[in-house]
Amino acid sequence: MILKKERWMEGDFLENLDRVIFNVKGQLHPKDSVIAFVRYVPDPKGNREKDSLRYRKLHSLDEKIKFLRENYPWYLVRDPIFDDLICEVPKSEVLRHYDPKKKAQEILHSEDVDPLESKVKKFIEQISSLSNVPTSCFGISGSILVDLHTINSDIDPIVYGSKNCYKVYDVLRELHKHSKEIRGLTKRELKGLYREKIKDTLFDLDAFLRSMEGRVMEGKFEGTPYSIRFLKDPEEIKEKYGETLFKKIGEVEIEGKVVDAREAIFTPCRYVLSNVKVVSGKSPGDIREICSFRSRFSDIAREGDIIRAKGKLEKVITKESEYLRVLVGGRRAHFMIKLAS
Repeated sequence: MILKKERWMEGDFLENLDRVIFNVKGQLHPKDSVIAFVRYVPDPKGNREKDSLRYRKLHSLDEKIKFLRENYPWYLVRDPIFDDLICEVPKSEVLRHYDPKKKAQEILHSEDVDPLESKVKKFIEQISSLSNVPTSCFGISGSILVDLHTINSDIDPIVYGSKNCYKVYDVLRELHKHSKEIRGLTKRELKGLYREKIKDTLFDLDAFLRSMEGRVMEGKFEGTPYSIRFLKDPEEIKEKYGETLFKKIGEVEIEGKVVDAREAIFTPCRYVLSNVKVVSGKSPGDIREICSFRSRFSDIAREGDIIRAKGKLEKVITKESEYLRVLVGGRRAHFMIKLAS
């Protein structure tokens, strides 16, 4: 029996008929497929095990694309709405859906949890108490969601709902200032994170460190790394797939001043700009904003900061208007960094 699901969310995972596991990207999906990227693949030599099947994790974007071209070339689709090559898993080939909210509730209400799941339970309960956000508004993604975590795995919490996200974000900012239990990353730890991120994104170390200043979305909880994502509730997302068109114009590198960062903490994130200067490439008009579907570019700048970014220049076409934006994260050469305040 093939799974039927009406709404797919960022942070969800799915499993296809061959037991390959994908992580869902974004909130807008075609009628008959789900936009998702491969994460775990069956491999007899893999270092993770589930249901008597061994898996290995794919890390870099190049590695994932190579796997898809060799094994599921029909998943790589030139999407007419996003005007780009995207991995879209046909719904007819989806065997299982992994729901972060459901998994979090299972962990919270279970007495039979392993040490890492116990930390997830404690993290959610503690942040929920401090922020007055119900535990029902939290989820857990990543390897824990699909039961492929190891003793060295990170924890990947999710908060749902804009108001809830801002509350949790403010609590984490305060905790990072004085808590030893939930803290930010040290410079040495940030350098380690940089070595991991450089596989997918080209930027220099100093720029990375500067962009991570004051960022609370990554840190450590009782010594275990965490990476939290903030998502709007489905009810808050009025847009439907196909209502807005995104037409690719080219690749550009720009600098601009952030004038609105209210949606910077979310995935996808958005920074509204002024005084935009095109550093390389060409633009047919004024660029309004920078966006990204990758959480690594969330919360790296606030109002008044100057940022530099390289990405895909798009014309966004809605029923009401047209404007230009830069979408960051689809290529290894894409980046977004903070320059100054």
